[in-house]
Amino acid sequence: MDVLVVGSGSFAQKHARILTEMEDVRVGAFCSRTLGHAESAAAAISATSGERVAAYTDLNEALDAQKPDAAVIVVTPNAHGDTELELTRRGIPFLVEKPIGLDRAVPERIAGAVADAGLITSVAFHLRYLDTTEALDAMLKATTPVIANGSWMGTLPPPAWWRHVSESGGQFVEQTVHITDLVRLLFGEAESVYASTSRRAITELHADADVPDAGAAIIRMKNGLTVTLTNSCVGPEPLRTGIEVVTPVALFQFTSRSLTIRREFEVTEKRPGLDPYRAELAAFVAAVRTGDASDIRSSYADALQTHRLTMAIVESAASGAPVAL
Repeated sequence: MDVLVVGSGSFAQKHARILTEMEDVRVGAFCSRTLGHAESAAAAISATSGERVAAYTDLNEALDAQKPDAAVIVVTPNAHGDTELELTRRGIPFLVEKPIGLDRAVPERIAGAVADAGLITSVAFHLRYLDTTEALDAMLKATTPVIANGSWMGTLPPPAWWRHVSESGGQFVEQTVHITDLVRLLFGEAESVYASTSRRAITELHADADVPDAGAAIIRMKNGLTVTLTNSCVGPEPLRTGIEVVTPVALFQFTSRSLTIRREFEVTEKRPGLDPYRAELAAFVAAVRTGDASDIRSSYADALQTHRLTMAIVESAASGAPVAL
């Protein structure tokens, strides 16, 4: 299987390295807006895989020359749209990193085109592939969640584009979306959301930054559950990322590194037994090879629901009013 990687940053290269370690999978090329970046990524993967990897800046040129069986898209949030639509037009399955866009219009258009084409797609919500996520989901189904608190308390990511709303969308869009997606996976769909964000200290880190440095959202789920989300991107170090769920039988505390179950006089901790990035790519590759996408945990259509909830959070924060879904 020949795969084209669209994007050339560290995460694009991470996906490429994993793919080249799979049996009979080859990364044939990188396509990036800057030729030097594409060439650097291609050289790095060529050095580890032993295969020649090409570099392009024009997507259509790359597709015509390489004729890939599939594509992996790892671009900045503001760069989505034309790539997904062209791959769909050509019938080339793709895996795309979150978030899938900055507004409602572009992802809705892509989702419609993907549905019309019946194309295999995957959106890289890697937390869905953890065995600890599966364990938490099963345990929550056996009891009654009464409240859930999700958080993404971290530091300011180094890329310059991240600190501009026009390029990253801000923390709810670019990072906390992982937790928002978990909320949907574990508790179903949302009914309404009320959110607020603030910008107090971020310019002390970068004078040109315009993303909010903190935010909070209250989500009312259709099943009646209340979920809160909080985030901040100006901490001195990563502080807390995950979700806590209160139930009559236990307090469940989930992060990407562990699942802790706290019962009266008893604490149990489970650690993930797999690499979720490898699992998501393996599921995608298998789906392309067989046509059976049942192991893909988040198709584009499903991820669109998470995106709609994320956009509702952003819109509520901007308007100061609740938003119904």
